[in-house]
Amino acid sequence: MLERLIICLIAIGEARGTARDCGHPGEILNGYYMAESTTLGSKAIFYCDQGYQIIGTDYRLCTTDGWSGQIPTCEIIECSRPDTPANGYIERGFGRKYKYQDEIVFRCNEGFEMIGASVIKCSENNSFVPSPPICRLPVNCGDPEEILNGYYEANYNWGSKVIYHCNEGYKLIGNDSHWLEW
Repeated sequence: MLERLIICLIAIGEARGTARDCGHPGEILNGYYMAESTTLGSKAIFYCDQGYQIIGTDYRLCTTDGWSGQIPTCEIIECSRPDTPANGYIERGFGRKYKYQDEIVFRCNEGFEMIGASVIKCSENNSFVPSPPICRLPVNCGDPEEILNGYYEANYNWGSKVIYHCNEGYKLIGNDSHWLEW
């Protein structure tokens, strides 16, 4: 009877002195993990390389049964095709799905001006940045102010410059140009 008691105590003593080591938490393609330890109670946190996103739980815990959960995966970031602006078109970068850093180049139809960037990229948040541009008709400011004994040159669009000239024998007083902003 005494002999059994001694054996039992030795087994308990060994269990206390040896910490559970879960070993390697697993490989992750296109990513890596960080863990301070692989012993009982430790946490391994998984990360993806740039251009990839984690699918699944991003960590595993070392438990008495080994590493918890499943090894996550790293999938390449994809963006859905953005809407083509009205009165515009895609010049380069056709597709239905785009991968991280893929570009789309937009152009506006003849007679329309672009507001925004012509080149956008698939970003880490699964969307294009910046937003697609807008193609709109140039704003027509109408006729500039007439001047007495003179004339002007202009194309009548907002942001354009009007240049005033005096008829022969007259001298211009003031600025000879004006930006269309009315």
